[in-house]
Amino acid sequence: MAMQILEEGPRNLVISFTGAGPDTVDVSALSPPCEELRILKVIYDCPNEVTAPTTLAWDATVAVTALSIHGHADTLCFESFGGLVNNAGAGVTGDVIVTKGDASTSLIVHFKKVRTQSPYPN
Repeated sequence: MAMQILEEGPRNLVISFTGAGPDTVDVSALSPPCEELRILKVIYDCPNEVTAPTTLAWDATVAVTALSIHGHADTLCFESFGGLVNNAGAGVTGDVIVTKGDASTSLIVHFKKVRTQSPYPN
C-alpha cells in the first residue's frame, strides 16, 4: 500500500491510502513529529465484493483495532468530541497501522497530531 500526505501542519494531518495491504503512519517521521495521532475523520468507499474490511489500529505490543470499516461511500466524523483517542496498552508507540482489504478501496484519513509539550491545545 502507498500513503500520500495531502496536508501536514503542526496540528493536522490528512493522508490518502492507495493499494492493498498494511501501512504504518510513523509519528516520529512526521514534520513536526508528535507523540500520537487522533482519528478525526475517515472518508471511504469499499466495493461490495470486498470481504476483508479496512482497519485502522493503534500500534502497541498487541495492536488495538480503532476502527473497522466496510461498505459503500461514507464519511465517519469524530471531530465533535476531539477524535478517536489511542487506547492501546503496553508498548504503545503512537503509530497507526492502516490495513486495506482490497486495492479498489479508497480511503482518506484526517488525523490530529497530539504532542505533550505542544503550544497548541489538544
